Amino acid sequence: MNRYKCTVCRNIIESEEEPKKCSYCGSDSHKIKSLWKKVKGWSRFID
Repeated sequence: MNRYKCTVCRNIIESEEEPKKCSYCGSDSHKIKSLWKKVKGWSRFID
């Protein structure tokens, strides 16, 4: 489950894939940002 945040109304959306529209204010997908970003090289710290 991924979390996305609408930059217009600041609503947090939980879904498997990026939503097409905000369920609260109806803004488009380009206004919705992911809360978690992939970090480069994180796997090198795992044994």
